[in-house]
Amino acid sequence: MGLYCFLFDHFPGSHLLGLSSFQTFYGFWIITNILIILSSTSYFMAGTCSFLYMFTATSVYHGFSIFYQTDYLMQFIVALVLAVLYSLASFVLFSWNDAHSYNSLLYGLPMSILLAETFALCVYLAHGHIYLLPLLIDMGGSIIFMPIFWKRVNNKLLYLISTILLAILLYLIFYASSF
Repeated sequence: MGLYCFLFDHFPGSHLLGLSSFQTFYGFWIITNILIILSSTSYFMAGTCSFLYMFTATSVYHGFSIFYQTDYLMQFIVALVLAVLYSLASFVLFSWNDAHSYNSLLYGLPMSILLAETFALCVYLAHGHIYLLPLLIDMGGSIIFMPIFWKRVNNKLLYLISTILLAILLYLIFYASSF
């Protein structure tokens, strides 16, 4: 995955599809980590597999980037910290399989991030005519995972309200100020 990210970085950034940008948004990484969590059989497996996936992808990416960038060490450290955070998040999110009332909130977290980013990418596409591929990836992930999560949650109303409110909050905090 890191090699693909490195190769796609060399596409022009101002192109409609945004091929150089699909891996720079959270949606792609959230979708792939959701797949890891859904296929895991334990907390340990979810956390470990997520860490290994993220760490390997960033290691390969920065291994190739060493020839092109001067601040690769700092970027690698940031990527390592993010890999650890994704691993911890995967460990916690695996508990959405438990029959607790908070599983509705846990299912809502990745969906709200995907929805906030999808809306932001719609705005980017409308204003700058860029980032079509990241938008399609986020929309596809939202469309695929929304009904899967809907079937699994214990409290559908809590899931719906928390997902919508958190998506609005995340959009306002991270994306609204960039326009």
